[in-house]
Amino acid sequence: MKMFRLPRIISVCILSTISVSFHYNISIISKCEDDIQDKDYNTNKGDPERRQNGRFNRFANPCGTNKTISIYRTPSHLKLINTLIAQSEQLVDGRYEGNNGVACRLIVGMKGIGKTTLLNTFTTTVCPILFPTIIPVYITCRHDTESNNANRIYDNSVWDTIVKALQQRGVLELDEVISLPNIKAMHDMTIKKLQQHDKYVFLIVDHIDDLYRVSPTDVSSAIVRNSLGDLAWLGNQCSGRFGVILCGSSASSPLLITCHANREEFPMLRGAPNLNYQKYPTWRLRTVYSFERFQ
Repeated sequence: MKMFRLPRIISVCILSTISVSFHYNISIISKCEDDIQDKDYNTNKGDPERRQNGRFNRFANPCGTNKTISIYRTPSHLKLINTLIAQSEQLVDGRYEGNNGVACRLIVGMKGIGKTTLLNTFTTTVCPILFPTIIPVYITCRHDTESNNANRIYDNSVWDTIVKALQQRGVLELDEVISLPNIKAMHDMTIKKLQQHDKYVFLIVDHIDDLYRVSPTDVSSAIVRNSLGDLAWLGNQCSGRFGVILCGSSASSPLLITCHANREEFPMLRGAPNLNYQKYPTWRLRTVYSFERFQ
């Protein structure tokens, strides 16, 4: 029996509410910025006029650091919110079962528009509430990530991170995993366990373009290559139990997954598997530069 889920418009409102503050509307998302907006903030915080202009409003920071939050409303945020919710709905509705190449997306948008903040909030807070049968997994490809809790692709491969998340949710047992002879056996058993527990995995890999900048001689290069192989498998599998979002900022991201970008700038392309643009179709976030700030 299918679990009851909230209508799309209510789900989007809840996502926006949790992401920022309860009294803002559907198309808002917070953007972390360095606290460089005004060097005189500490000396002027008692000035009513300077307080009312909205530049120094403080909100709970989803990044967990003491930074200023600016609130923006753009079509790109709304598109990303709708994409995450729509893909989650299709995943739990069984729309991806028996069809490969439909459960994965590559999303490309310029830096600084709030993609990472939204993806983190969706993974840690929103998805577990709206879609309890989905196990969300967020992985960052940035070396300089500020969150100590973020899954870094340079520490564990994509598949190892998924297995760890499934173990934490009681879907897999450690003894079951270490007894398997190869990665294919692990894939098969993981799908079987997800079916038995009626669970799904929604994987989000952020800053995917940074992954291809790793040198083949880097200490983490083996993990990176294994992770690219994991993403290739996820794009081909048709179990209906996995959904994948790759997110990047570089305009070369669609060329990276097909191994056609500049290999001097992206040395990991040498020997990398072709993820296939048909398996990871590109969705572009069109940025609106005339942001409206909420005061």
